[in-house]
Amino acid sequence: MHGIYLAGESFFEAFSVIKNGKMKKFYLLPGILNLIIINFLYKLSKFISFNLFSKLERYFNLNSYENITFMIIKFIIIIIAFLLYFLIYKTLLLIVLSPFLNYISERTERTQVNHEFNFSFKDNMRFIWRGIVISCKSFSKEILGTAVLLLLGMMPFLSLTVPFFIFLLQAYYIGFSFMDYTLERHNYSSKESLIFLKKNWAFSTFSGAIFTMVFLIPVIGIFIAPLVSCVAVTVGTLKIIDQDKGNSTYK
Repeated sequence: MHGIYLAGESFFEAFSVIKNGKMKKFYLLPGILNLIIINFLYKLSKFISFNLFSKLERYFNLNSYENITFMIIKFIIIIIAFLLYFLIYKTLLLIVLSPFLNYISERTERTQVNHEFNFSFKDNMRFIWRGIVISCKSFSKEILGTAVLLLLGMMPFLSLTVPFFIFLLQAYYIGFSFMDYTLERHNYSSKESLIFLKKNWAFSTFSGAIFTMVFLIPVIGIFIAPLVSCVAVTVGTLKIIDQDKGNSTYK
């Protein structure tokens, strides 16, 4: 429960950190990139969904939507398609925004401890590359996990719970993607980052879940979710690192 509480607390704290760190101007860039990616993927998903539903109608020999079996199948497909769409979208977004989010995470820590980081251009490029690699690896694991959940969803008594578990799986890795910007800066190796993630899975999952819920707020969500989430997860991750070291720098 501590991880869930910390995630919620960090998101509330993020807005004051953004204000104190003079980062309000950074709401705009993620929003613009979001709109470009969303527009492309929306058209693609709409084309795929239309063809899929047409084939289902022909398979069930339907001329209307009165067949309860078709309605249930369509509902499940819509939910799963959305989650898969969001998986692809989120991975693209995190890759494209990696340089930006790495900078925001660094600036957040600088605001918190009033300390300048003197990373070289090479260091920053290494941070960005690691962020991209983490996103790609997470995508692969999410695809595998989603495939397993979809297979389990073929069991009637599990089918309606599958979207919920896919949501949690994605949230888990979204949170990790944001956490790793801070972990890299504190010289955690990839292996150590995974150990850190497993230890703090509740914080990661709930942070990713909040990101998703904020993102889904009409219009403003796509502008505020990346910045607020990056700041919040950085704040929370710094507190966890500090606690692990037995310090009390972050209150």
